[in-house]
Amino acid sequence: MAKVLLKDLLINGEKGVQLLNEVRDLIIRRKESVLDNAVKEFKPDELILMNPFDSSVSPEDVERILDFLKPVPEIRIFPWIDVYESVILPENVNILNEFEDSWEFSSCPVNNVPKVYLEEKGILELDVSPVWIIEISPEDPAPVSTIEDFVKNMRTGILVAVLYTYLLKTEEEAINSFVEETGGFVINLSKQLPEPKDTVETEFVRRAKNRVGKYLGMKALRGEIV
Repeated sequence: MAKVLLKDLLINGEKGVQLLNEVRDLIIRRKESVLDNAVKEFKPDELILMNPFDSSVSPEDVERILDFLKPVPEIRIFPWIDVYESVILPENVNILNEFEDSWEFSSCPVNNVPKVYLEEKGILELDVSPVWIIEISPEDPAPVSTIEDFVKNMRTGILVAVLYTYLLKTEEEAINSFVEETGGFVINLSKQLPEPKDTVETEFVRRAKNRVGKYLGMKALRGEIV
């Protein structure tokens, strides 16, 4: 039996690109896996949850998570959020008004290897695969290299790449290949760059630095825009 601290899961706290359906569903499952892993691996007699929920969490989701944690003899949660007023808290749950935090780590599995504080053993990594999210904008001059380097530096986890830029078909294929190596997926919101057909277009694409400029310039060279 042990005392365990989890920090900053922020269930239902997804923002920006994390609100895309396929990404959000994946993130919520991973956050719940963090709870499941910590309870099953360490069998705590006391579980402290610091920032487990975002302030926008629904009462139904709070009740579902706390019901899942019923086997834990004592659960302490910090801080108080208004949604608790709409929830009948189980007997094993107490909401703290104050909590002294001196440990630098996060249990969130998004862009982070999730960790836990275990009394007498310190900070440990959890056996939950993190989700890395990278967004590629038109300002990135070399999207394929950016993804390739990111994958090479990943020690664990899966990658979700969100593409907002302009890409050649060969670049799309290369990015898909690198991302699939991690077990992740691509959300492609990009536009396809026209493939160069002659030396003038090839040289233009080579020299143009900005992806928007490449796209508009190629369209202009072909008389498709004025």
